[in-house]
Amino acid sequence: MDDADMDLLLALADEAEEEPAVGKQQPTVPAVPQPAQRAPPPAPNAANTSGLLEQAVLRAAAASGPPPITSILPAPKPQPAGRQVTDGYMCSISGFRVSKPVMGSLVLRERLTDDCVYLGLKDISPSREMSGRWATMGALVSKVQATGRDGNSYSRWTLTDLAGKQVTLFLWRKAAAEHYKEMEGSLLLIWSPQVRRDE
Repeated sequence: MDDADMDLLLALADEAEEEPAVGKQQPTVPAVPQPAQRAPPPAPNAANTSGLLEQAVLRAAAASGPPPITSILPAPKPQPAGRQVTDGYMCSISGFRVSKPVMGSLVLRERLTDDCVYLGLKDISPSREMSGRWATMGALVSKVQATGRDGNSYSRWTLTDLAGKQVTLFLWRKAAAEHYKEMEGSLLLIWSPQVRRDE
């Protein structure tokens, strides 16, 4: 074995010591290759040459085991601040971000595109002629339980499109009884409600 082979074995041994253990892998970043540092050649008649050779061979054998698994995927992009929706979708029709949906995005899109017109809260006005099936969506901001003059209870809900427009939704009798448990912050899809002027 000549000096070049010995230098190669020592360089491999140094690299094996620098690599992390296979069980404790961390994402790797490609490093700029550094020139191998050469150790001074041993004296020709040194007594410890065989011991160094055995250590280098053992280190090289350990390093020549299965190669460490490195990721070839790009590093993950930092997430923007704020809560990420991992259990929902972004509604392309209304622009709302929906988490924990009761109705899937495909079902919603199918129902809103068949024979139904979608109107945002800002597009709803009492002077506009509303004929046929239409729907709107809004986030429930507040709700109030009240009793009417006739003694029946009703609910008054405030909905918003999160862009500044708010409308009030009145639920009477059966609708109020069915939906009283709805939580504030819920996103509601409303089918063909009656539109009245503020009084």
